Amino acid sequence: MRLLPWSQEGGKRCLLSTDGDGYVARFADDMEAAQLDMGTELLDHAGAMLGEPDASAG
Repeated sequence: MRLLPWSQEGGKRCLLSTDGDGYVARFADDMEAAQLDMGTELLDHAGAMLGEPDASAG
């Protein structure tokens, strides 16, 4: 069983039972990759802000 990176209505988790080669599995792979890329960009941005001496705590 694979936990998918989205939820059902009502916040229930979505699980996928597959060999990993179908359309939904490939779509989930693409969504996970996009989320990881966005997270990396956010961490890079936050690191740059933390390194800026003129940045305020707010």
